[in-house]
Amino acid sequence: MLKKLYVQNYALIDRLDIHFADGMNIITGETGAGKSILLGALSLILGQRVNNAALPNNDQKCVVEGTFSIADYCLQAFFAENEIDYDHETILRREITASGKSRAFVNDTPVHLPILKQLSEQLVSLHAQHQTLHLYDANYHLFIIDALANHPETLTQYKQSFATYRQQQTQLNKLEIQRQQAQKDADYIAFQLNELAEARLENPNEQDELDRELDKLNNAESIKNALAESVYSLDDSDFSVLQQLKTIKNALNGIARYSADYEELAQRIDSTSIELRDFVRELSNAENNIQIDPNRAAEISERLNILLRL
Repeated sequence: MLKKLYVQNYALIDRLDIHFADGMNIITGETGAGKSILLGALSLILGQRVNNAALPNNDQKCVVEGTFSIADYCLQAFFAENEIDYDHETILRREITASGKSRAFVNDTPVHLPILKQLSEQLVSLHAQHQTLHLYDANYHLFIIDALANHPETLTQYKQSFATYRQQQTQLNKLEIQRQQAQKDADYIAFQLNELAEARLENPNEQDELDRELDKLNNAESIKNALAESVYSLDDSDFSVLQQLKTIKNALNGIARYSADYEELAQRIDSTSIELRDFVRELSNAENNIQIDPNRAAEISERLNILLRL
């Protein structure tokens, strides 16, 4: 039951404070006296939209506050569900700034507008033209049945039990989502573990070694050509280095009898020739060992892809 209505800065009302007596209260007046304005102000605490044109003074906010006696309405479960302090005399307040911003309160607790609307719909029933449409509303049917049955304690207990059920259902849904996610994580981790096991990662330097081998295979032709050119320049060409050294050696041997220095130089040239022939053999062996193997290169690339992905 509405016991008091306070209105500030709404339409033609600068400030108004109305107290209602128990039982029936009747407000009468001529057209334009402000009866509809009172209903418009009341609609603000019923959660209706704000029309900024109804705020005459932009220097102050609009405030509508209603005091309701709700002891017989069995709303304790609603207050508990929405974490609002319950009181037999409950105050609903709506504040609208000049910019159109709105705030709603229930017993000085800030609430969202839908919560205010849900509560006020259980406190105030406006009857006007076409209200007979309520007769087709299933929720209205339940309201009438509950009112006729007069079972407030049973209804309150049911609402509390249903609220508990909804909370537990929500918690169950959360746990089910967590279980499904945990199963997905476990499956993914098991898949990764299986891949790691199949990869047989035994050599910590395997990736570096494979990188070097693949680089060598990818450049095998260039390496082979360079080694072959070196062997050719040292030994196989008409003017090879070994041939030039042989010519120098023969020339020095021809004059070695004239000086010990010439003989020593001839010996050093001979030692250099021997060393260079060994060097040519190593170059030839290195060239022969170079293999152009696309299959091995593909195999290494595949293995490196596995290592990089893991």
